[in-house]
Amino acid sequence: MWQEKIRSKIITEKDLQSIREKYKDKKIVFTSGTFDVIHAGHITYLNNCKSLGDVLVVGVGRDSVIKNLKGPSRPINPENNRIFLVASLQEVDYVLFNQNTPETIESSELDYIKSVSLLKPDFFCINNDNNFLELNKKAVERLGINFVTMNRDVPKGIIPTSTTKILDKLKKTT
Repeated sequence: MWQEKIRSKIITEKDLQSIREKYKDKKIVFTSGTFDVIHAGHITYLNNCKSLGDVLVVGVGRDSVIKNLKGPSRPINPENNRIFLVASLQEVDYVLFNQNTPETIESSELDYIKSVSLLKPDFFCINNDNNFLELNKKAVERLGINFVTMNRDVPKGIIPTSTTKILDKLKKTT
């Protein structure tokens, strides 16, 4: 039963227009990311994104795109696992299984553009340390969508980390 609930949150591009129609009077927020090794910064970030609206749609990067952006040893977790994990998070309403491949997209940094143009969210969120911040901003603003940067600062008492720090720590212990 719980598995079906999680899986019902996983959508494809063909579902995006119906999501927009279903929530036409609601604020929709879209973000995307790797979400390779989920940590407190991811949870903080997704909660901050959700605070902007009523519905949070999260795009999870394809394995091939992540490998191009982060190197041959990434991602650690395969895309189906990452999608399932993100869909299981309470603040996430939908997870987009982006079926685009590097051959069908203009740039791996902008692999979400077709999805965003179909969904027409009210807000597009990106983390404030993204390497392609300006490129993303220009692309999203051309579509008439509000562009918002969010941080991943964790709440007081939680030790800040990142996937890179976690992986570095694992390398030192093996």
